[in-house]
Amino acid sequence: MPSTLIGSFMLKQIAEQDQQAITQTLYLKANNIAQNIQHRVRQLLLDLQSLAQVNDVVLTPTSAIFGFHSNQLITEVLQQNDWASAIYIVDLDGRIIEGAPLQAEILDLKAHLPAVRRLNQLVKQGSNNAVVEVYQDAEFAQLVENGEAIDSDSGLLLMQPLVQKNLNAIENSQQVGALLVFVPMQSLWKEAESRISQHGSLELFHSQRLLFKGTKGEEPIRRFYIDVDLDLSNMSEPLSLSLSAESRSFWGLLVERQSNVVIILLVIFVLVAIIALMLTRRIVDPLEHLSRLVANYSEGRYDSKAPSLAYEEFNQVGSLLNSMAERVTRDQEQLEQRVTERTYELEQANHTLQDTLGKLNDTQLELVEKEKMAALGGLVAGMAHELNTPLGVGITAASQLVSNFQTIGQSLENGTLARSDLEALIRQGAEGGELLESSLQRSAALVNTFKALAGSDIDASLQRLNLKTWLEQQLQMFLQPFSERQIQLSISGANPNMLLNQRAVELVFSCLIDNSIQHGFSSQTFPHIKVDISASHETVEIVYQDNGTGVQAEDINLIFNPFYTTGRSSGNVGLGLNQVYNLVHQHLLGSVESFTAEPQGLGFKINLPREYGK
Repeated sequence: MPSTLIGSFMLKQIAEQDQQAITQTLYLKANNIAQNIQHRVRQLLLDLQSLAQVNDVVLTPTSAIFGFHSNQLITEVLQQNDWASAIYIVDLDGRIIEGAPLQAEILDLKAHLPAVRRLNQLVKQGSNNAVVEVYQDAEFAQLVENGEAIDSDSGLLLMQPLVQKNLNAIENSQQVGALLVFVPMQSLWKEAESRISQHGSLELFHSQRLLFKGTKGEEPIRRFYIDVDLDLSNMSEPLSLSLSAESRSFWGLLVERQSNVVIILLVIFVLVAIIALMLTRRIVDPLEHLSRLVANYSEGRYDSKAPSLAYEEFNQVGSLLNSMAERVTRDQEQLEQRVTERTYELEQANHTLQDTLGKLNDTQLELVEKEKMAALGGLVAGMAHELNTPLGVGITAASQLVSNFQTIGQSLENGTLARSDLEALIRQGAEGGELLESSLQRSAALVNTFKALAGSDIDASLQRLNLKTWLEQQLQMFLQPFSERQIQLSISGANPNMLLNQRAVELVFSCLIDNSIQHGFSSQTFPHIKVDISASHETVEIVYQDNGTGVQAEDINLIFNPFYTTGRSSGNVGLGLNQVYNLVHQHLLGSVESFTAEPQGLGFKINLPREYGK
């Protein structure tokens, strides 16, 4: 019985609190909607006051030359205040001078002429303030209405007088017209609709006359109402706003809050149990002490100790809690000590790692320098080796010529020079001269080849061309001298438009063609050169491959080294592919790599930027 009475009382209290909460929420929503509408109206009035200070707007009713600029200004205000349907500049007789939007200019404002006259009368009485009135115009509502949310032909009419200052007259100013802004009730409903709960409604009254009523969802049978006045500037009679929400019955509230009812019943039983426990206070007090102790431990205050309690069982629990707190404190101190040690070890390891990285960087720089020196040494050694042979032959030939001339001179002095000996010496001299000339030409050719490796004499100008079309012409021209070899050429892929160094590309493919002919096609019956081009937005890839003899897999990464050649016995130097590498990287800002073609032959992948320097 006590539980039933307490439960009924608490459920009734919950119902009353729910009704109060709904009423309070409804009141706050109504105030919020009213404040938003008041703020939007005041902001629009401020915009009208700002427009009324612009000379072009003030002069528009008296001179049409200012109409274009004024129309732009009122259009900007209309765009900034999306809930206004139209803005007009009218003269003292209510005739439209300018209007926005453009389709609103077809509206007849005769129905609103009394409002304009009332504004003119207020200005004559010395008031230049804006005026807000309520209008009702079915034709205007039909023209400006957007959507079918509510059925209303009413709205707010905001009027701001246009006063022209006259410094030469006795009176300082005179009214020349007015700014009119129409705000339909649909805009006020859109402003408030998002803040209205489901099955709620909003009504707006003026002088106890209903201007519009908007309902969200189905209108409920039971409703709460809240009335709020709208405080709008210079309005003779204020607007009143009525907001409603669904009112739930007592049993409906119980059904909706089944979980709350269950909780309430449980709370009732707990309360009954607590009341029963309060009869034995000596038991409750020790529990409270232990509860406070556990709460202190949960907050990290492990220095709290359990007091001496009434019963031994509680003292045992307190002792266990004290032991637990001491162990947690001890473990926490040990953990902090371990964290400190690990932090120190981590710092030491970090310092060691930094030192190791520094040494590694130094070693890397040293290796790079050694590689540069080794490459330079290899280049110098190769140059010396290649030049040594023709120079040695030239020196030998020159020595032989000197010896022959000395023999001729000595025989002339002794008078023992025979004709046959002279002819033999002259023949040897001619052969030595030819050999010397050949050696010098070979040396000069090597020097020119070494000079070409640097690429300093290549024209650096850039040309724009269609790569595939240009390559077809150039490669056909390169292969023309070798027409008897019947070399088959196929070019496929994209035809990208590129900005590049044309001379450098010519030299690259000239070297590749020479390499294929001299090294790859020496024993090939059906020589074939294939070029494939693929392009992206930023790069172009050229794949060049032949079906020649190719190179060994272990030598594929050596072919770009200077003086590497498989045909040294045929007089080849081994600088052609090294020149290709230098041209691609230095003059074309790209990259090149070699690969073994399938089923046989040698291939090259050349990647170039589509626009040089980008």
